Amino acid sequence: KRAFVNELQDLVTHKLGIDLAVDCDVASSRYLERVLDLVVSRVSTLPEIIHAARYFWLETSVTTESLTAIHPLARHLISSTVLALDRLGRGDFHAGKVMELLRETAVECGVNRKALLQVIRFAVTGMDEGPELGPVMELLG
Repeated sequence: KRAFVNELQDLVTHKLGIDLAVDCDVASSRYLERVLDLVVSRVSTLPEIIHAARYFWLETSVTTESLTAIHPLARHLISSTVLALDRLGRGDFHAGKVMELLRETAVECGVNRKALLQVIRFAVTGMDEGPELGPVMELLG
């Protein structure tokens, strides 16, 4: 696994231009191991990780139009989710608690959980699919 992490570290620094001296957190061995654990079942080669999981290293840019195409209440769903996440203490920001909060937010907003998760996944990652959202959000912080 160490060899994969080293190779991924090289890919992240060279393909994405991540500076290890500046962005040491997102290029650390521990962070990259966690990314690998999340995406390993969705990719067949290490270079594919750069595309499939680019949101772990690069800012995601989504438009209001693209979000409302997913759900007409996307802005409200995102606002409600952000307010709920803000209530979490630093020690409570882990995958299980995030998923519990997302379930509660879906109920409070009167939408099914899948609809909320689609909107939040797209807002957070810029992608329609990917690893389980709770661990992704925990890793992203």
